Amino acid sequence: MSLAPWQRMVVECLRELSDLDLQKRAWLASDDRIFPDPTELICQLFDDTGLEEELEAGQVFSPKCDALLRDLSRMCCEIDVDKPPRLLLGDSNWCDIVKMAGVALVEIEKRWTRSAT
Repeated sequence: MSLAPWQRMVVECLRELSDLDLQKRAWLASDDRIFPDPTELICQLFDDTGLEEELEAGQVFSPKCDALLRDLSRMCCEIDVDKPPRLLLGDSNWCDIVKMAGVALVEIEKRWTRSAT
C-alpha cells in the first residue's frame, strides 16, 4: 500500500503525538526546535490533514487502524489541552492519547511496510 501525501502527513503527526519525550523537551525544557503546542498537535492530525473528514467518509487505512483513530479523536475531544504543559504531560488522559497515537502509528507502519514488500 502506497500512502498518499495527506496520509504521510497523518503518520508524521502521529509520530509527534506519540513522542512524549519530545513533547517534554519542547514544552518544558525550552527546546529550540519548532514544535506544535498540544492544541496544534491535535489540529494538525485531524483537521489539517483532513483525517477527520476521511474517517467520516469511509475507510482510510484499515478497519482496525481506523477504529483506533476514531477512538483517538474522541479522546482528544475530551481532554483539556489548555492546562499548563507540566500538568498536561502528567495527565493520565494525555498519556492515554500518546499511547493510542503510538498504537495507531505502529498499525499503519506495519500494514504499510508489509504491503510495500
